[in-house]
Amino acid sequence: MTANDTNWEEKRSHPRIPRRFIMRARAQTDETKRWDMPILENISLAGCYFISSVRYEPDQMVDIEVQLPVSPEPMRCVGKVLRIEPKGEVPDSPCGIAVQFLEVEEDKKQKFQEVVDFTLKRLKEQASHK
Repeated sequence: MTANDTNWEEKRSHPRIPRRFIMRARAQTDETKRWDMPILENISLAGCYFISSVRYEPDQMVDIEVQLPVSPEPMRCVGKVLRIEPKGEVPDSPCGIAVQFLEVEEDKKQKFQEVVDFTLKRLKEQASHK
């Protein structure tokens, strides 16, 4: 492993699932309170990674809502931006945003864990059939 390589899977305390749930995000300091509709790449109980054209900053606090398939109401979270990864050469290109969840709605955690467990089981089954 070189100095630039990072094995994020080994550093994570919760497994992430590559599911693209519908999500909304906004900076807590956004006076307009307009929601961004980024593309969710992966998520766990500890955080998520999404692609956004909105400029977030490291350590910025972000409100996040994720629509789970097992709940009529979205799971609401508060997170802190840990990392930003530019996805293009143009100054206004979308960025990958890594967020650590600091708060997750208690009543949604169990439902979310069920979704994670189900998805991980399905991914293992699919991998064993290849």
